[in-house]
Amino acid sequence: MYEFRVIFNLKSKSKHAFNGVVEYEDVKLRTEDGKIHGEMSLLIERADINLARDKAIEKIDELALLLTLVFEEGFIIEDINVMSVPTVIDEGHGKVVEICDYVQIMYN
Repeated sequence: MYEFRVIFNLKSKSKHAFNGVVEYEDVKLRTEDGKIHGEMSLLIERADINLARDKAIEKIDELALLLTLVFEEGFIIEDINVMSVPTVIDEGHGKVVEICDYVQIMYN
């Protein structure tokens, strides 16, 4: 399994605030300047940052829907950052750190 760290911001028309960090299904949320900042980790079966991004967006969309019900106002993903977490493998005589790097290709 490959781990990815996801950081995102949600925004709505109004500014929202709550004290401290709120945790829901392994997603940590806090507010700053009226926006909701979130952080979570994802485990997926292959080192595919695009798949990780798609899964993160699905989970964040579900969370945004729940926040819409709580605050009675819609939320959108303002930005999202998905990063690969290095995997450390202990081989007995030493440790191997596996790092995956990605290149984004843009087509015009």
